[in-house]
Amino acid sequence: MWGSVEGIAILLVVSSFPVAVRFTGLACSYNICATLFAGMGTMIGLWLIRVTGDLASPGYYLAISGLTGAVGAYCLGLRQGTKPAVGRLSGVCRACHTAWG
Repeated sequence: MWGSVEGIAILLVVSSFPVAVRFTGLACSYNICATLFAGMGTMIGLWLIRVTGDLASPGYYLAISGLTGAVGAYCLGLRQGTKPAVGRLSGVCRACHTAWG
C-alpha cells in the first residue's frame, strides 16, 4: 500500500516544479517534510499523549496530516486543470477518479 501512495506522491511533486529547478525543489520539499512529519512524529505523538492524556491522540495527528495531504493533492489537481490530481492515472486509480465525480 505504501508503494502506491509514494509513487503517486513523487509523480505529483516532480510535475509541480519547472525543469530548471526540479531536482532542488524536489530535494528540499521532500527532506523538509520528512524531517517535520517522519523525523519528529514520535516526539509529537508522545507530547500529544502527555498533554491530552489520550492514548489515541497520535492517531488524530496522523488523521489531520492525511487530510492535509488529501486537500493538497486535490488543490494541485485543480491547479493543473484536472479534477483530482490522481485522475490522470490509469488502472486502479480510475475507480478513485470515478468516486470523485
